[in-house]
Amino acid sequence: MKFMIKKFFLLLLILSAISIISFLPPTVALPQGNAVTIHLPAVYFTSEGESGVLTNLTVIVTNGTGHVFVDTAPFTQVDMQGSARVAAMVASDLTNIDSSRYDFYYIVKVDSPIIGGPSAGGAMTVATIASIKGWKINNSIVMTGTINPDGSIGPVGGIPAKLKASADGGANMFLVPEGQSKVSTVKRVLERRGPFVIINQVPEEIDLKDLGKTLDVMVEEVNTVRDAVYLFTGNYIPQIIFEGEVPSEVYTLKMQPLAETLLNESISLYNTVVDLADSRFYSTLEEQRIAIQKAQKEFNSGNYYSSTSLSFGTMISLKYILWSSEYLNSWNKDKYLTNLMSKVEKQINATEKDITMRVNNLSSVSDIGSLGAAESRVTLAQDLFIQSKQSKRELDAIRLLAYANERARSAQWWLNLSLDTSTPYYLQEAKLKDRAGRYYSQAVSIKTYAETLLSSGGTHFSDILDSAEEDITQARFELQNGYYAGAIFDSLHGMVKASTAIELLGTENMDEKIKKSRNLSRSAIIEARNNGIEPILAVSAYEHADTLSESKFDKIIGFSYAKMIAKSSISLAKMFNQSNIRIIEKKNINQSIITTPPIMPQPTLKTPTPTPTPSTPGFGIIIAVLILILIYLGMYR
Repeated sequence: MKFMIKKFFLLLLILSAISIISFLPPTVALPQGNAVTIHLPAVYFTSEGESGVLTNLTVIVTNGTGHVFVDTAPFTQVDMQGSARVAAMVASDLTNIDSSRYDFYYIVKVDSPIIGGPSAGGAMTVATIASIKGWKINNSIVMTGTINPDGSIGPVGGIPAKLKASADGGANMFLVPEGQSKVSTVKRVLERRGPFVIINQVPEEIDLKDLGKTLDVMVEEVNTVRDAVYLFTGNYIPQIIFEGEVPSEVYTLKMQPLAETLLNESISLYNTVVDLADSRFYSTLEEQRIAIQKAQKEFNSGNYYSSTSLSFGTMISLKYILWSSEYLNSWNKDKYLTNLMSKVEKQINATEKDITMRVNNLSSVSDIGSLGAAESRVTLAQDLFIQSKQSKRELDAIRLLAYANERARSAQWWLNLSLDTSTPYYLQEAKLKDRAGRYYSQAVSIKTYAETLLSSGGTHFSDILDSAEEDITQARFELQNGYYAGAIFDSLHGMVKASTAIELLGTENMDEKIKKSRNLSRSAIIEARNNGIEPILAVSAYEHADTLSESKFDKIIGFSYAKMIAKSSISLAKMFNQSNIRIIEKKNINQSIITTPPIMPQPTLKTPTPTPTPSTPGFGIIIAVLILILIYLGMYR
């Protein structure tokens, strides 16, 4: 009897194993050519100084759910994780795929104690693109360079040692970041003084092209990952630029009435406050008069969001002056402050209620941007309100309350910018939550990556990263409180700030960077419209960067954020079902511009050194079932 039971359960386990194997998702069975192996140069330190090593990276891209896996032996620092995430993001962007539908595997085996992650970023991106496209790469080429989120190749160190290691490994061509074919390094010079040997560090400039000639290796500079892919594969990824006007008729019809209402409201409040303001606020009041004039000028110029933004700032200051003056003149100051806090709290609660109602009454994917803006603003209002209660100075508390009140009101403005609520759109909250979590993780990873690269980048970069941290912290709070649209756009904002800090490291021509950011932002907005989306939030960010941002850093961040919003809107539309998207303003789409590949030298093609094929992801499930069978058999011995 026991034998029959044993036989029955054994048969059942075997059938279960067969079923699991049969129904494994298609990501497990890799198509031929999806595994791409590329050489990575790295540097480790010895008692003699820097020494180069050449190792292999294998990249596999499969159908999946947006995960990035890094397998290294031995363990590498966190910068390798950050490089892998950025490589997956850039490769997905350049190949026009939705990264949430794929899994990315990075497998590194190295004999040296450690391999620098950031300097491998460019090569990782090339291999990722080749895996996605099914292209073969030329393994007689070796590359070093970080990958920036915009696809440009960033500077690295230890290049001479890496070049020598690549030559020893049989490389014919060595790619370096633009501007690094000549590098400064330190040469160790031994000087004998009597019985002692003194080691001196002597600066030395090395021309890598000349060094390459002595090693029979061609050294070339590359500016973007597109250039590198062309050299490695012979295939060029075109850059498509959409042309058209940024403000659309739909955008204008939505933003103009809001700008006009707020402008009139600020003028009316100013006229009221003039007669009530305490004398200590006269200079601040004069500043608001000038700000109102500027808002009027922007309105007359058709920059309606800029006018709205200026009016918003004016309303905060006028409320602060009004409430502070009333407080100073009140008989019972404690009661006045208590009533004021109650008033602001009611405004925030009313906004939260409106947001809850709108979540279940969207008209299209386009409205997710407006919802996200509203959720982000009411979250900030909540934080400001908490700060006001913790403030030890009454006038500081009133300033925070004025800001919280207007920020909560601005959230309601964004809700009213939704395109149309006559046909409710069912928002699949689970999908939105999943995407918000992914964007949040991506933002954290890129910020960590930025901190690794910019550890000695100066105070300004530190300020940008601190601001990115604030956005990411708010996104985490929104995730915890179910404000998933807000978490998406605050994560994107933090991601953009950290990315911009990376991209500007060593950049001298800021004006050219601004021009490029503006063009790419405009193109992304027009592309979104070409996909049937009216990206009101993206257009607003573009306009703010174009008209109100004073520093060059802020302009680049603003344009890049507008681009990220527009691109993410397209991705969200695909995720939620394109049948729910309405075609808007296609007449604004003009002929696309496609760049042509650069003329670059091609190395002699070598036969790549064979490398072992990595095991198929998912095979561990089969092993687990077999182990279960063996354990069961052991129980019945």
